[in-house]
Amino acid sequence: MKSIKRSAEWYYRPLHHECFLPWYSPIEQLDCSTLLSTGTPPAAMSRGCLGMFRNEITGDLSNSTVPTLITGASKDRLTRPDASAYMGDHWQNAELMMVAPGNPQGLLESHRDVNEAAARLFQKLKGNVSGCQKLFPMCCCGAD
Repeated sequence: MKSIKRSAEWYYRPLHHECFLPWYSPIEQLDCSTLLSTGTPPAAMSRGCLGMFRNEITGDLSNSTVPTLITGASKDRLTRPDASAYMGDHWQNAELMMVAPGNPQGLLESHRDVNEAAARLFQKLKGNVSGCQKLFPMCCCGAD
């Protein structure tokens, strides 16, 4: 495997979503996701992890009408596949997409499939101007 050498300024530059664009290689995308997670302040990471123990939203899932794409990965140990399936079954107006085989980085591993599913979701929203504008106030999808 080819070794990728990075300069110090590459690691410390501001990280933005552009590193997930399709023309970046999977190695560059993995570098970016790793760096994004290491840049999280420890206190925020701890609050988020501890908050997951107390998080109970199962009663709220059926009340949401926001069009949602739920992605799960078949071998994900962080968000188990049965939890993704449960959300897909109980969330109104949701589409479940399982990445197989997929690990916790399944979104990056199968980015083309995930991007196509997201594009289908936005295409549904494009015809529903009021829904699109409610979700995305700065929407510029071109729907009149």
